[in-house]
Amino acid sequence: VIQGLLEERKEALASVLTEKEMGEIKEINKEISEPEGIKQKEYSGFRILTPELYLAAGTNRGNFGNKEGFSLGNTITYSLPKDFDIHNFYFDGDWLNNNDNTELKSANGKLVLKFAANEVNLVAGADKEIAVKVKIDGKPVELKNKGAHVEIADKNSINGINNDIMKIKAFDLYNIYSSSDYGSHVIELEAIEPGLMVYSFTFG
Repeated sequence: VIQGLLEERKEALASVLTEKEMGEIKEINKEISEPEGIKQKEYSGFRILTPELYLAAGTNRGNFGNKEGFSLGNTITYSLPKDFDIHNFYFDGDWLNNNDNTELKSANGKLVLKFAANEVNLVAGADKEIAVKVKIDGKPVELKNKGAHVEIADKNSINGINNDIMKIKAFDLYNIYSSSDYGSHVIELEAIEPGLMVYSFTFG
């Protein structure tokens, strides 16, 4: 609307304005149509939260990074890519593609997520308790970003190696990551026995 009014004003005054004055109006038009912040793609202040992610063949809405894809009712051998895309999740190992969950069938398997949020939760469960190792950005979990269901390494040992773990059994929501600082990170969950069933990630 503003730009249209400027155009009308420019046409009405064209006969009486000097070339210099016409140039100044063109600069005003340019500033309105291409604000500096937008032109330079400066989006400071915006927080783009990773959307809720569904981890099963029958419920997935996208954001699944494995090239192997889903195949309902089949066990697929997944491998991790070299790089991870933001807002995407990935499997590693043999996973059964059920309708509403994906179940680890191999002796070892991983679920990797690259996200942007302050908090990450996983809806999951198992028929028996499974200890899932947790890493954030390839490093041990810290108190400043530890989720409520993650236990710090010095209390736990798997195969003689200390690990930050999350014990999963009941089909419930498990808090993996919680931080006062918003940012983009990679979470790696690793189970060293079959039976883990994962449903979705939620964020806050």
